[in-house]
Amino acid sequence: MPSSSKSERTRERIQQAAAELFAARSFDNVTTRAIAREAGVDAALIHHYFGSKEGLFNAVLSTAISAEQLEAELAMESSYTWGRSLVLAAERIWTSPAGPALAATVRRAIAGKSSLMRDFVTRTILDRIVAHLGCPEPERRLRAVLVGSQMAGMIMARHIFRVDPLASLSSQEVADLIGPILQHYLTGQLRSGPEAGSGDSSSPEEKTP
Repeated sequence: MPSSSKSERTRERIQQAAAELFAARSFDNVTTRAIAREAGVDAALIHHYFGSKEGLFNAVLSTAISAEQLEAELAMESSYTWGRSLVLAAERIWTSPAGPALAATVRRAIAGKSSLMRDFVTRTILDRIVAHLGCPEPERRLRAVLVGSQMAGMIMARHIFRVDPLASLSSQEVADLIGPILQHYLTGQLRSGPEAGSGDSSSPEEKTP
């Protein structure tokens, strides 16, 4: 038990040091050695606990964005409401009191590397959620990537770089505009033509209007 507690404290110290450095510099300008020095640990422990600098960045974001909580919330809803719910969940995070600090961390960390945000949204959050859809794994992965790209773009434009008029819209307006797009990626037909699958395994009465 003591060793487990020590291990957890070490992980937290590394994450805290990484969060501070990511907020102060760009992702490329933060080295694992600098993080280890700031945390007072051996650099090898970063790879031991997090696998890579990208993995550590994902862990930093995960402390502010709980994929488990979001998955539990959506599991209680029909999958045909998930598009709008995902937008509103993102809005709750980015407009919360922790939002400005999170935005500052992400803005500095991913300058020129928006793929980090897309990959975090897709792999850490959406892969868990689309696993509940009744479709083959390759299709689930495609749907997750499509939703992840759309959500990452929304977050970057609205909350990181504050691009108007998107940045000035209300959360409800953003959900009304982007929610249906996410919903199509989640449960709509993705391909057209004779070989296209339905992309839809639920009865008509379950669908949103």
